[in-house]
Amino acid sequence: VAVGAARVALASTVASLALDESLSHVDASRMLLVDTETTGLHGGSGTLPFVIGLAWFEGESLLVRQLFVPRPGHERPLLARLAERLAAASLLVTFNGKCFDWPLLRTRFVMNRLPVPGGLPHLDLLHCARRVFKRRLGATKLTDLEAQVLGFHRHDDIGGAEIPAVYFDWLRGGRAADLERVLEHNAQDLISMAAVLAELCRRFDAPAGDDAAEDCLGLARVAERSGESARAEDFARAAAERADAPEVVFDACALLARLCVRRRAWDEAAGWLERATALPSARAALAHLAYARICEHGLKDLPRALHHAQRGADAESAEMHARRLARLRGK
Repeated sequence: VAVGAARVALASTVASLALDESLSHVDASRMLLVDTETTGLHGGSGTLPFVIGLAWFEGESLLVRQLFVPRPGHERPLLARLAERLAAASLLVTFNGKCFDWPLLRTRFVMNRLPVPGGLPHLDLLHCARRVFKRRLGATKLTDLEAQVLGFHRHDDIGGAEIPAVYFDWLRGGRAADLERVLEHNAQDLISMAAVLAELCRRFDAPAGDDAAEDCLGLARVAERSGESARAEDFARAAAERADAPEVVFDACALLARLCVRRRAWDEAAGWLERATALPSARAALAHLAYARICEHGLKDLPRALHHAQRGADAESAEMHARRLARLRGK
């Protein structure tokens, strides 16, 4: 993946992937990627971010700078440097930073009696990656994305759970060998974050013919939620055509039917639901019920509506089901 592609990402694409309209006018070339290494994995005022990794673009180059706290009580200059970089940036980019890195850094600013930098839009790539890749990958840790999306595999990488002990060993005896591994781990995180952003934008703007069906379905749902119905239909259609798993095809067809209903394309919607109801899915009753609604209200085909309503009994309460059947028979 070309890491530099993140520098020219369209603000509209970033906003859509993040489902955050406030990002629609940011200048991606002035993003600041931030990742910390800490003395604990649960946050709190007793957790010290002893490495603050920063990365930003200058021209076409991604520069990585790592701020290291040699011992507790000496983080104030590092926080001041971080504040300077944040002030020069247009966008803060993290991976799980909304839940961990940024709340932790904000606490350290307060504890050091420094003004907390504010007002910068924040893009958390973990949430974007989950929406697109979770169905295929299950786990969406950064190393999972590297291996399964970026095609990159780390060797001799230090585990996150080992990192606090390395810093405590450094404080006790100044041993630097494992600390170098921590710094390499942090630098790779920053570079991979830029690569993940570049790949997400590439898939959203110009999908390839070999993008997995599950990923296309994830992108379709993102496009739908961001109000881009035409793009959502394109992704969902690709998912329906490429998928082997019946449940993926079912979800793609159901989404396509819903999008067709929004533009009142009743026949198209019925066609997608016809395909969905023919699949061996445990949720077939839901498709039958949606099909019944389209036949009743869109196509005005009451016999077909009654047929599918009868087969959708498991998708609604007994009372609602009886009322629906009575209404259709009455009509």
